[in-house]
Parts: sequence; C-alpha cells; structure tokens
Amino acid sequence: MQLLSALVWITTLIFPLLAYGVIAWQWFAGKVVYLGLIALLLLLMRLFIIYHRTALQISLSFNYRHYFAIAVLCILLGATYVLSVSAQWQVQVALLYPSLVSWIAALAFLLSFFWPPTLIERYARMRDPHIPIAARSYFQKLTMIWVVWLILNGLIAAYLAFSAQYAHWAFYTGVLSYLVMAGLLLGEWIYRQCRHPRHT
Repeated sequence: MQLLSALVWITTLIFPLLAYGVIAWQWFAGKVVYLGLIALLLLLMRLFIIYHRTALQISLSFNYRHYFAIAVLCILLGATYVLSVSAQWQVQVALLYPSLVSWIAALAFLLSFFWPPTLIERYARMRDPHIPIAARSYFQKLTMIWVVWLILNGLIAAYLAFSAQYAHWAFYTGVLSYLVMAGLLLGEWIYRQCRHPRHT
C-alpha cells in the first residue's frame, strides 16, 4: 500500500508537466486520450487508497464511506463517458485530473464534517489521544477552511483547463497550488503554536 501511495503521489506531482508535454510538445504523438486514461487510472488508485485507509485505520462509519464511494464513482463514470465519446473535450477532461483530486478531497472533508469527528480531528487524535473535546469546534472550522480552499482550487484549475491556458494551468497545478497549500499548513501551524501550544 505504501508503494502504491508513493507511486500515485509522484505521478500526481509530475502530471501537470506530462500533460503540458503531450499538448504543447506532442509527447506520445499528442494522443490526449492516453493522458485521460492515466488520469482516470490515478483517480481509481487514489480512491482505493483513501477508501482503504479510512476504512481500516480511521474506522469511518459505513454511511460515510458508502456515500463517498458512490459520489466518486459517479464522477469517474462521467469523466470516462465524456473522454470516450467527445473528441472536442478530450483535452479539457484529461486536464480535469487535478480538479477532480481537489474536489474528491473536499468531499471527504465535507462528509466528515457531517459525520463527526472530522478527518482532521481523527488524524490529530491518532497522534495525541488527550486532545480535549472542546477542540472539536476548532477542527470543524479548520475542516471548512480546507473544504472551501479545495473547491476553489479545483475551480481555478478547471477554468484554466477549459479556457485553454495550458501553460498557466501547468504552472498553477504543478507549482502555485502546492505553495498555497504549504502556506495554509504553515499558517495553521503558527496559529496553533500561538493559541494552542499544548497540542502542537
């Protein structure tokens, strides 16, 4: 499982460069359908990893995992259909991979908000079981911040893909979005150091 997870993460990191190479530099003879198949395969592997980890390590409720799996499966089936029947939208659908990853993560966080404790709280309690129950409201607010960011991140990437700004799309999905996420993590860590030093 760790090897599969590492493979997915590495491929996800280089996907923007790979996509730009196929579109702009005609790698693989410019066959965008191959790029789309890679994206769908990565999504399936990512779904398997998330489902496996949440089911076995965090013990999420059946309803949570059930609705999450159904929602993601619908997204994948829709993307597969468009990719297979519409040559006009093949490039855009293939480039939706970062957006879909972001929206799937947002869905996971959002569902955990309605089936508490949130994913963030579950991971935090795995590290420190003595976190007070009063911290739950903080974890809920933090969860919604990530939900909003992940949805917005996916929308920006989708806009750049559908507006054919491929160079900007590659830079945003391959560099800028990761810098923003790093900034969010760093900002939350600094805030926690100042407001909740006992649980850093």
